[in-house]
Amino acid sequence: MTDQPERYKRPVDAALLDNLITIICKPDTYKRCFATALKDSFPQGAEEARNFLDRLVTPRNHLAHANPISIRQAEQVICYSNDVVYALRNFYTMRGIADAYNVPSILRMWDSFGHIEHAQAEQAPMHKFDYSDDPSCYLRPGDTLTIEIEVDPSFWDEGFTVKWSSVLFADEQRGDRLVKFVLPIENRHVGRELPIDIKIISYQDWHRDQFWDDFWRVSYCVLPPI
Repeated sequence: MTDQPERYKRPVDAALLDNLITIICKPDTYKRCFATALKDSFPQGAEEARNFLDRLVTPRNHLAHANPISIRQAEQVICYSNDVVYALRNFYTMRGIADAYNVPSILRMWDSFGHIEHAQAEQAPMHKFDYSDDPSCYLRPGDTLTIEIEVDPSFWDEGFTVKWSSVLFADEQRGDRLVKFVLPIENRHVGRELPIDIKIISYQDWHRDQFWDDFWRVSYCVLPPI
């Protein structure tokens, strides 16, 4: 973090996957902190966890550098990652401290300017990020703004709708698992604030906030054309 403060926003972000595996699978640490939570996936303990998690390092490194991985590696990534997700989900449910509203939510958001924002409990139930006063993020007609989100993967099979909207859009962008938003900036978007709302809507007939289950807003400034 000291060497690259612009890259790592939180201390945990500076711990890459192989670092995390080493920390988690240290025998005494695993026994004290992780054995109960991960027992559904790794009942044999720290060594079993290391054997499976180590298989994620190579495909992770390849994908991080835009290199291809095999179908088998893709299967391992999906399988072993979900093993961890569901083990933790069951752990918190059994402890009675799972979210009272078990609905899909956004874990992370990033944009074409390089911003990366993570879900924070203290910001619930609404996350707002305003970049409209940052000159390095000003937009002009002719630019293209891209925003992507990561939704809690444990809800991916159950399905959800993502709704991208703004008072300035002629049409809403809405679709099943539409986690990437691309907006070509036009003259009609010019203004001191361009707010973009992101709503996650489950397929349940009830929602955490009546009409949606998670809501994030991000704002930019759009300058006039040169």
